[in-house]
Amino acid sequence: LEQFEQEGAEKLILDLRGCSSGEADEAIETARFFLNSGTITTLRGQTISTKVFKAEPRKVVWKGPMTVLMSGSTAGPAEILAAAISGNHRGDTVGEGTLGMASEQKVIPLQNGAALILTVGMYYTPGNQEILNNGVDPTVQVPPPNSQQALLDVQDVAPDPVPGKLPKATDPVVKKAVGILQGGSGSSKAS
Repeated sequence: LEQFEQEGAEKLILDLRGCSSGEADEAIETARFFLNSGTITTLRGQTISTKVFKAEPRKVVWKGPMTVLMSGSTAGPAEILAAAISGNHRGDTVGEGTLGMASEQKVIPLQNGAALILTVGMYYTPGNQEILNNGVDPTVQVPPPNSQQALLDVQDVAPDPVPGKLPKATDPVVKKAVGILQGGSGSSKAS
């Protein structure tokens, strides 16, 4: 991010579409690169103490305008990050609602070699909404194409980015995010 800024970048699009793995701690630390105040997320469960994760101003790296791209396959830690950005009015989230998988799990090995996976905690948005099973709604929705013609018009646009490749310029979610960063309609203002 610092290198982008040194090279003259003034605005940022963070693409979390298709991002469904990683650790919650990574999402929390990444959110701290963008947030100078506010709650990132809260973790609650029956058998674990409630933990509130806050922004740390000294860790902020990017202060410019930004948007976050999401899709129905954005899950887990990426949902925590997207919710932190939108919930603190740091930038718009653009695309579709997320999957709803942000939780803390415990694996219990069984004697027969199988394992039992228990959800022991759930992550909440800065607005105190449970992410598990609900997902995170975008601040600016860009629905997937639903007509046959729309499918033909964007048939070469992957619904989620391919790692290591930039999305196509015709990608409707990217186009909307660029429009927002150029002063178009969105709901958040960078702080």
